[in-house]
Amino acid sequence: MERAKEEPDFPELPFRAYLAEWLMDVGPVMQGGMGPVALSHLEIQAWAANVGLMFDGNEAEWLQKMSGVYASELSESNGKNTPQPFRE
Repeated sequence: MERAKEEPDFPELPFRAYLAEWLMDVGPVMQGGMGPVALSHLEIQAWAANVGLMFDGNEAEWLQKMSGVYASELSESNGKNTPQPFRE
């Protein structure tokens, strides 16, 4: 019998929440030789071109940094006992 997948409780993201959606749309990580790594600027640029998106200001930089944090948390987590990576 298969268990239902639990959806985690995510915090509200009032400021530039669309960036989190974009991160999930684009990737959020690439596969490196030793595991997940941050998206490169080239990958982000290619995704934006494919979907017809023009970045405003430093949005591409934010996506790249968010991807790096995502990759780091993914690598450091040890499964179900890992605490959530945000504060409520």
